[in-house]
Amino acid sequence: MRGRINFARLLFGGFLIGGLVFSVAPLRAGPDDDADIAKSLADMLRAGRQVISNNQGLINDPNLGDKGLSGQVVLQQAIAIYKKATGIDPSSIEPASRFGRLMHAQMEAIVEAIDANQATINAKGVGFKAFIPAVFARLVNESFENHAKNEAQVKVTAPEQLVRNRKARPDPWESDVIATKLLQPDWP
Repeated sequence: MRGRINFARLLFGGFLIGGLVFSVAPLRAGPDDDADIAKSLADMLRAGRQVISNNQGLINDPNLGDKGLSGQVVLQQAIAIYKKATGIDPSSIEPASRFGRLMHAQMEAIVEAIDANQATINAKGVGFKAFIPAVFARLVNESFENHAKNEAQVKVTAPEQLVRNRKARPDPWESDVIATKLLQPDWP
């Protein structure tokens, strides 16, 4: 059994800048291909963030109560975006593989984060709900860590001056990668 893997470290900070360094070429991750699995998990998280962004006006509509954005609705929209971006259907991933277990944990985390925040999302009479893509991603990552059962964790961070949430601040290793690799003009 492998130890816990911090995928952000595996990808030299790919998560550190919100996934902007990832190509759109589809990956077919194998059961032990941690870098490809990490990219796929980031792609699914990015798809979920896109769903929240696409529905921000609906979420913040003070005149509407139930927005119809259950965890399953958001997950289905995220899966559609993920499939289009990666060419991978999550249902085709071998469920017993490392990739399958972690992708399933990521999808469960998306549903859990949305379902746990239905009162906020559906609050009538309130305009800005503060349920934005960054908050959604943090909640999904926290839930993912529980569902992944110490097998993996995902962290979204950036240079310290760009991070609002203290929990998302880069640790010393991440800060070094940002400074010595990601911010360098010649970094691929």
